[in-house]
Amino acid sequence: SNLAAFGSRELWIGTEKGLVRFDGIRFRLMESGNPDAPPLTHVLGLTSDPEGSLWVRLRRPTLLRYRDGVFDEAMRRLGRRRSTVSGMARARDGSLMLWVLEGEGRAIVLRGGRFQTLAVPVGFSRSPVLALAEGHDGAIWVGTRDAGLFRLRGTRTEAVNQGLPDLKVNTIVPGEGGQLWVGTDGGVVRWDGT
Repeated sequence: SNLAAFGSRELWIGTEKGLVRFDGIRFRLMESGNPDAPPLTHVLGLTSDPEGSLWVRLRRPTLLRYRDGVFDEAMRRLGRRRSTVSGMARARDGSLMLWVLEGEGRAIVLRGGRFQTLAVPVGFSRSPVLALAEGHDGAIWVGTRDAGLFRLRGTRTEAVNQGLPDLKVNTIVPGEGGQLWVGTDGGVVRWDGT
């Protein structure tokens, strides 16, 4: 499951069966309301942004934005129709950060309705990206399905796998003082910078 707080009173829950909205009293299974939009099943990621939108990443290479009661296919609307999104997180400033495949993979951020490239690693692992985070120093942390954890700075890539209990990195959360929490199939670890 994936969870995202949205507004002051709502909780959104993403599951394989669908997207659920909890208003504090009842749970409601959401529908897109658009016959051309994909069904809201197999939710892999949820996050909100500073503009008040909820971003929903589905198993298919689909990224939806929910704003003012309407779901739309965000990548198509923003002119990146051929982009496949495989990871999503909030950047340090609250902007939406994505791992997209456009030939080679890259980390991009959506700020003010425009995409900005954060990192384009050279010779990066072909393992699918599952998790993203931006560290306190601006480095982009990328967790993969079977190649472990990587730190990206521009075009520089560094594998950081020593001490990981498993090379499948499901989630990454930056902590205070440069620490990083990493969730794997084999357990949760804290990276202290060394």
